[in-house]
Amino acid sequence: MGELEVIGLFKKLWRPRRPILQKYDDAWAFRMGKEYITVSTDMLVERTDVPPGMTYKLAARKAVVMSSSDVASKGHAPTYHLASVGVRFNTTSRETKEIVAGIHQGIAECGGGLVGGDTNEAQELTLSMTTLGISETRPVPRILGREGDIVATTGEFGGPPSGLLILLGRAARTRRGARGLIDAALRPKAHVKAGVSLAGAAVLSGSTDSSDGLSASLHNMMTNCDRGAVLQQVPYVHGLEDFAADNGLDPLDLAMNGGEEYNLVLSVKRDQWRKALRVADDEGFELHRLGRVVRTKGLWMLDRDGNKHEIPRGGWSHFGRKTKKGTGWAPGRVIY
Repeated sequence: MGELEVIGLFKKLWRPRRPILQKYDDAWAFRMGKEYITVSTDMLVERTDVPPGMTYKLAARKAVVMSSSDVASKGHAPTYHLASVGVRFNTTSRETKEIVAGIHQGIAECGGGLVGGDTNEAQELTLSMTTLGISETRPVPRILGREGDIVATTGEFGGPPSGLLILLGRAARTRRGARGLIDAALRPKAHVKAGVSLAGAAVLSGSTDSSDGLSASLHNMMTNCDRGAVLQQVPYVHGLEDFAADNGLDPLDLAMNGGEEYNLVLSVKRDQWRKALRVADDEGFELHRLGRVVRTKGLWMLDRDGNKHEIPRGGWSHFGRKTKKGTGWAPGRVIY
């Protein structure tokens, strides 16, 4: 079974009363008095999430970013974190201190405080982070919104998958920008300020993050609505086109299907786009226009001649590959 099929089995148990967010969303939300509480949990496993060159400190930091990004995509800042940590029986005290330091660093960057968790023995490093956000702002659902709304993002794409291929020895360093590509893979960032600021300004009709890849994120947004999107452009991270040319790869494929950027993928209300740009300028974060929401369900890219090309769902999928026992780290992106 693929990851989506496994998730579907658990979703059959989903029986909430008066849900605030959709069945297929980045987080769960409920209300207490005037405040909304969002909850998200994410798991980092050494074999699939920790490439060569990523220290335990960086891995633990990434685990915090993963769960914090989901809360940020709902427009909330992390308030509390719980960490469940599984380590090998022979993990050294130095490695353990690295893990603790990484969690501390991630929380310092994303916000909030550690309030609990669990520890256990495991066959490999396994970190499960649960993050809660508390706000009077209603969480933003994972939908595309209305026809004519603006599809946008808070960052550039293609860096982490390119850096990952370099770290795995499957691609050569590019002529320029290789350090930035590798850094993007090792040090992802959660766009907390952008999510909180845009949600607080009431300019969003929908939001998710791009951890599974841009194409997957937009298809996820379609799952909860009957709209589609037409993209006119995708912003590339610096050095991506050189890297792709040097290694015979497609930069658009890397940008659409690589994942791990943790950019926010947004649907901005069509009459609020200028306000959204002002918020981004005032708060100091990027905001790129990708395209627009259309009535017909599906995802397309416009070429230079104005022709539409359908974009299938790509990106990350656990359980979607076969690996040989003992081969070590293996990426779950079936496109590579």
